[in-house]
Amino acid sequence: MKRYFLVSAVILALPTVALPAGAKDYSFPTNMKVTIERGETPIMKSKSSVVFPIVNKFSVTMPNGYMDFVLETESGEEIRMVADGSEYLLQTPIALGEEVFFGVDTQTVGKPIRVLVDGPITLGHVHFASSSSRLNEEAKFILDEMAQQMYSSGLFSASLVGMTDIAGNTISNLGLSLRRANMAAKYLKSALMELGVEDPNIVVENMGEYLSSVDKKSINPYDRKVFVTVYPKV
Repeated sequence: MKRYFLVSAVILALPTVALPAGAKDYSFPTNMKVTIERGETPIMKSKSSVVFPIVNKFSVTMPNGYMDFVLETESGEEIRMVADGSEYLLQTPIALGEEVFFGVDTQTVGKPIRVLVDGPITLGHVHFASSSSRLNEEAKFILDEMAQQMYSSGLFSASLVGMTDIAGNTISNLGLSLRRANMAAKYLKSALMELGVEDPNIVVENMGEYLSSVDKKSINPYDRKVFVTVYPKV
């Protein structure tokens, strides 16, 4: 795709895309956006721990039903796409802040598209044994994958919420949920730094048994977990 760097005000004022001589002119499409969001199907699940993928989707409204177009990364690599209903699932990872360029064909002037986050994104959770705040290998495996998903998408901030079941008293459960959140946060931060993230922003919150299952008459082992939510770094 031929890429020209134009002043943004000039781009907005242009009514048509410049195409090679003899080609039909098409107006710039509308509602173009690339979103970073959570995929619906877990990318990894181990017992009661789970992590969802972060995916990139492109949406556009083309004039006259014209649907031939290309997307490129900043480096000029063409982005492969798969139709996903009215949107397109991008096969190339796109990080927050990276520019994606749109063109009606490979000869079109590239128009940059903002990459937006459809979130915050609940990435999944890690599970703990009863009365324990120790991360087992299953939990570490899940957190490693979460770190990889965050790194690939340029999302370096996360909020971790610790939970417990209803066994024990309220005060002890608050302390246990905080220890769980801190352990998961420490591991996730270390995993991100190993990938090259210099200053990941990880915050924790302890909710004890307050987010446990609605049925308060029985202990639910699935309440022993830490939720991980990611969002753009401010």
